[in-house]
Amino acid sequence: MTHAMKSVNSLEQYLEFYRENEKDIKSDSPDYVNVLRDKAFKRLEKMSFPDTNVEGYEKTSINEMFSPNLGINLKRLDLISQSMISGCGVTTLQAIRVIVHNDVVVRISLPHGMSSMPDGLTVMPLKRAWTEFADDVKQFLQSSESTDDTMSLLNLLLLGDGVYIKISPNTNIEVPIQIVNYAGGNIPMLATRRLLIDAQNASSVKILSCQHSVADEQIVNLVNEIVQISAGEEAGVEYVSMEESARSSRMISQLVAHQSAHSSLKVGSITLVNGSTRNNFAVFTDGDHTKTSINGLVIGNGTSHTDNYTYVSHSKQHGFSSQLFKYVLDDESKGVFQGRIVVEKDSRFNEAYQTNRNIVASKGGRMYSKPQLMIYNDDVKCSHGATTGQLDTRALFYMQTRGIPLDEARSMLMQAFMADVIDKFEIPGFTARLGHLVEQRLRGENLLCKNCLMNQSNG
Repeated sequence: MTHAMKSVNSLEQYLEFYRENEKDIKSDSPDYVNVLRDKAFKRLEKMSFPDTNVEGYEKTSINEMFSPNLGINLKRLDLISQSMISGCGVTTLQAIRVIVHNDVVVRISLPHGMSSMPDGLTVMPLKRAWTEFADDVKQFLQSSESTDDTMSLLNLLLLGDGVYIKISPNTNIEVPIQIVNYAGGNIPMLATRRLLIDAQNASSVKILSCQHSVADEQIVNLVNEIVQISAGEEAGVEYVSMEESARSSRMISQLVAHQSAHSSLKVGSITLVNGSTRNNFAVFTDGDHTKTSINGLVIGNGTSHTDNYTYVSHSKQHGFSSQLFKYVLDDESKGVFQGRIVVEKDSRFNEAYQTNRNIVASKGGRMYSKPQLMIYNDDVKCSHGATTGQLDTRALFYMQTRGIPLDEARSMLMQAFMADVIDKFEIPGFTARLGHLVEQRLRGENLLCKNCLMNQSNG
């Protein structure tokens, strides 16, 4: 069922696992996927995981995150019946819903009143798509072949399944798609999955990806996820990821997006409850007149660690991009924001803005911020800024004089601080629910449900 790896140094244990189980790993993959696995293996033999001495990872050791002796569900079995699963906080959303456990697509269901998938929309397990849509999947996967990123190559090496979403040209998908991911098991587990989103010319789609874990604070689970987005000409894509996971969870998520001319991309990252998380966002504007928005909020407490890294490359003309990330940190939690905007030499008339605002609400909380602009021509409008501070003591005092208890006053101020980020998200039915979840979280309530919702209907 599952295979635990021997405890050796961090990357080598995965290479050893591949050597010992190569036949089984390749057994149900098409030839082109296995060729890519072999190429990834050869490159990984000469590499190592980033540690705190590597630029961009000064505050987050990927080597440490991968170091536990983890099991891999080699046969890709459905382990749901063997685990207590936490419930998603957005189960009321009317959406096309995909349930994923580790890297196994368990179920795809339609909302009440919808009898079939909308015309022009394909949603299926990646393992099915890499045969039925081989040319498209191959193009996505090949883009990871030449990367120098160790986590991406390891994802390609051990990739078992994921989700494939394709929107045909001139197709507007009005109902959102929700992917509910559950990580973990009854032993420490590694989940390797990939989400491919192909929004073709003049199409539009909204996707919410919820990240959860088995409700056991003692068992370590690690997710190594890649999200790839292709936005065709005049396409519109909104992708939001929300994490509510156990304190023992470790999450490494990488989003890579390419935008064609006149396309629009909105990316959201929400961390409500987590253990240790590293999110990488890389957006490449491959055409003129693109619009890009990346927004994030982080609520940290306990000893949680959240690191967001953004990279936006303007290589064409008349592009617009904006970034807004806000953190509220309490207890001994740590937050990291690193953002880089690059405007190439011949890329004129671009506008790019980056903002990071943070509140550290305790003596033990720590925030590290590093915004960067790399501008190689003068015909641009660009700015970046970062501030880190504490709650306004005068406002707290004023609210207390009006009879509001201190804890409630603190919560209200932090909610107001997060409001403009919450308003950035446009998935129908999600914004109001997110506001409620943020309110609960800032009040100190535990969002992780102890009841298993996996086998309930999608209504």
